[in-house]
Amino acid sequence: SYFRMLSQNGILVKDSSMLDLLSQVDTIVFDKTGTLTLPQPQVGKLYTCSDYQENEILAYAAAAEYRQTHPIAVAIREAASRQSLKIPNIDDADYEVGYGIKVTLNQQVVKVGSHRFMTQEGLTIPASIQQAEELSHSHGHSLVMVAVDHQVIGAIELHPTVRPEAAAIIRELRERYHQ
Repeated sequence: SYFRMLSQNGILVKDSSMLDLLSQVDTIVFDKTGTLTLPQPQVGKLYTCSDYQENEILAYAAAAEYRQTHPIAVAIREAASRQSLKIPNIDDADYEVGYGIKVTLNQQVVKVGSHRFMTQEGLTIPASIQQAEELSHSHGHSLVMVAVDHQVIGAIELHPTVRPEAAAIIRELRERYHQ
């Protein structure tokens, strides 16, 4: 049947009246994450606002995220690995789901996380990092901040990884509906 063919192709139809409306559709909205992009982001630009170098910011973040399995942690560790950075061992970790991670590293407290996490930890976000965050968000990217002790030392921009097949699918949809 028609419904079986749709379901086999991953298309869920709420009810048959929706099929009658398909001919009137002029806009398709995608939920980006998982549909047009892969869960795993990629590290983009590194921002510094201190005496620390870009590779040090990435190394601190990779050390803090060393045991984490979420996509952001994996992206940061892979970027550090590509640059062959020496990742210091952490002494202990305190992980707060969804916001950030706090670890002790050579008697320094390293924090990696969102703007909200840094604010909750009582840290001031430097104006340059706030500007970088606004710019990142305007391009559809996100920013993870890195702090050592009581100072935000920089940030890591994360770009969504576009699915390899996404461009072809969108091109095909445009061609199909612009005839």
